[in-house]
Amino acid sequence: MITLASIITQFKDSFLRKYKDFVLPGHKRALHAMEHCRDTHGLHMMAQCTKCSHVTYIPHSCGL
Repeated sequence: MITLASIITQFKDSFLRKYKDFVLPGHKRALHAMEHCRDTHGLHMMAQCTKCSHVTYIPHSCGL
């Protein structure tokens, strides 16, 4: 399966070269976050209800 991160990794450098005059710092930060999403922190985070202690695992969103 092709992931968004693998697409960014493959094409980021050529994209940035081509559009260097139009890419803002925030765009670069977003690309970096999406490229490394679910990489360092694993695939999921644990969330636990403070009232009933129910535990569930939620996929990380980009930028974590």
